[in-house]
Amino acid sequence: MSFLDTLSPDQRSIIVSLPYRVGLWVSDSDTSGGDEANVHEIQALSNILHGFAEEMFGSETMQYIMSETLNKKDEWANWSKEIASVPQDCRFAIDVLKEKTSSKDVNAFRNHLMEIGEAVAMAFHEGGGRSHIGAYIAYTLGKFGKRRASSVASFQDYLRISVNEHKALGALAGALGASY
Repeated sequence: MSFLDTLSPDQRSIIVSLPYRVGLWVSDSDTSGGDEANVHEIQALSNILHGFAEEMFGSETMQYIMSETLNKKDEWANWSKEIASVPQDCRFAIDVLKEKTSSKDVNAFRNHLMEIGEAVAMAFHEGGGRSHIGAYIAYTLGKFGKRRASSVASFQDYLRISVNEHKALGALAGALGASY
């Protein structure tokens, strides 16, 4: 029996859908790249979900969640209609995980959702919105202030993320109780 079997149907649905919905939510935060950006970001989302499901994370709970997210691919179209509630659903999911799992599993969930959001944001450079010097200052402050998640490793990666996507990732981190 997996951790997911101990959840109510609503809890399970929210937790399993979040990896996909988080990626869509970040993607939809900036529409300036149009259809081309959307195609790249949805492909990145699919790729990272497949990659995470195939990897052993050190968190069996996260493995179950990601596998079920992929197994429910036929529900992704319906999940895409429910992205406005992503921040509140993240807070709910963290509360459920804190009750039902270890702190290691809660941290793995937080980290993986942040990595999904960042990967989607970096998939296409919508551009615009800030000067390189302004972006460098924000990147450096984040780097030394440890606000930014570790997957944004370089300044070039940081530049690929638009201002609106940075705002979305900050809001996501706040909802998850994660750093960004």
